[in-house]
Amino acid sequence: MTDNRSSPIAQNLSVALQPFRQMMGFFQPFIQAMAKISQAVAPYLEGFVRYHKFIDSVRATGWLPYHTLSIGYVEEYADDTALLENHISSFYKNTWDNIRQDIESRLTQYNISEETKETFREALSAHEIGHYRCVCSLLFPVIDREFRIHFFQDSAGSISSKKMLEKLTNRGKLNNFLPREAYGWILFKFLVRHLYEPVDDGNRQQYQQDYVPNRHASIHGLLPYSTHKHSINMIIMADYIFQILTDTSGLPSPKQ
Repeated sequence: MTDNRSSPIAQNLSVALQPFRQMMGFFQPFIQAMAKISQAVAPYLEGFVRYHKFIDSVRATGWLPYHTLSIGYVEEYADDTALLENHISSFYKNTWDNIRQDIESRLTQYNISEETKETFREALSAHEIGHYRCVCSLLFPVIDREFRIHFFQDSAGSISSKKMLEKLTNRGKLNNFLPREAYGWILFKFLVRHLYEPVDDGNRQQYQQDYVPNRHASIHGLLPYSTHKHSINMIIMADYIFQILTDTSGLPSPKQ
C-alpha cells in the first residue's frame, strides 16, 4: 500500500494548504469571540422572534395585544386562530375586573384633564355592563379634546385630525413609545396608520373588516363599533394615547 505521507501529491497539497491554515489560525480568536457573542445574543433573538409571533397571532384574531395578555397564554393556542380568538375573548371577559383596576390605578397619574378621566371611567363602566357601542362615542371626542388642550392652546377653531396627529407624533422625542412591553410598537403603528385615516367608499370595507376602531368612521357614523372586541380595542388605544400624552416632555398641564 502506498504511504500517502510520502506521496508528492500529498506533500504538494500540504504546502498549498499551509497559508489557509495560517489564516485560520489568525482568525481563530475572532471566530471564538463571535461564537461567544452569538451565544449571548441568541436568547434575545429568540425572544424577539417569539414576541413577533405573539403579536402576529393576536392580530390575526382581530384583537390588539395588551400587557395583561401573556405570551404563554397566546402560544398555547397559536396554531388555531379561531380557537385563539375565543380564548382571548374569554380572557378579556374573565379578567375584566383586574384590567379595569389596572387602568384606573394609572389613570390618576395621567397628564389629562379631570373631565377626560371621568369620561374614561364612564366608558369603562359602559363596557362593563355590555354597552359596547357607547365606548367609541365617548372616547374619541375626549381624545380630540386632549389634543386640542395640549397642542392648540384649547382653541375652538376647526382642527383636522391629521393636524392633531402630526402634533402628537412630530413633537420631538417621546420618552416612552413602549409602555410596559414591546407591544407598544404595534399600538403606535395603529395610531399613526389606522385610527386617524379618512374613510371613504374606496376603503370603507377594509376598515369594516378590522376590529380596531377608526375615528373618522366612528364620529361620522360610517361604521358601527358595537362589539366586545371593538370596545376592548378602543379602550386599549385610548389608554395608550393617554400614556403617550403623559410621557411626552414639555406638554402643558390641562385645565382642570
